[in-house]
Amino acid sequence: MKEDILAERYLKALINTLPKESVVSNLNTLSSIINTINSSSIVTNFFESPSISNSDKKKVLDTFIDTFKMDQLLTIFFRLLSENNRLDLLSTIKKCISSEIDA
Repeated sequence: MKEDILAERYLKALINTLPKESVVSNLNTLSSIINTINSSSIVTNFFESPSISNSDKKKVLDTFIDTFKMDQLLTIFFRLLSENNRLDLLSTIKKCISSEIDA
């Protein structure tokens, strides 16, 4: 429950910072990135593990950012999640994205 609320808050904050005309495309990009991360249990476990340092997670995250060449606001969003040790919310954020796009 707490995870759902946190994920919704992060996603709403992102949506509020995006230009209205790019919200859907950025949410689709975000969803694709999360799908890529979640497609590998090794990567998912890496980001969700409390025993892996935040700096190590940031290095791997930077690789994803470079690979996807995402919008600057999405880059900031991922870095914010990383800095706040909230990368474990990615799966829940993905569920929230579906609700936002359908709304």
